[in-house]
Amino acid sequence: QMYLEDMIVHHQWAIDMAVKLLQIMDAQDPTIRVTAEWWAYRQSLREFANAIITTQGQEIEQMKEMLKAKA
Repeated sequence: QMYLEDMIVHHQWAIDMAVKLLQIMDAQDPTIRVTAEWWAYRQSLREFANAIITTQGQEIEQMKEMLKAKA
């Protein structure tokens, strides 16, 4: 039980960091010179962050269900 509870916290931290990354990327920074390379890197990071949010969220729900079933 403690393992699942700790993993839920761990996964939520990953989601929180991915959300923060997306927020930072969406902030307009006039000092950033936009190049094709930067844009491709930014898109890769955005896809990665969104994948973390989706998969880790699904796994949190699965672990919560496992905890409910055990109760």
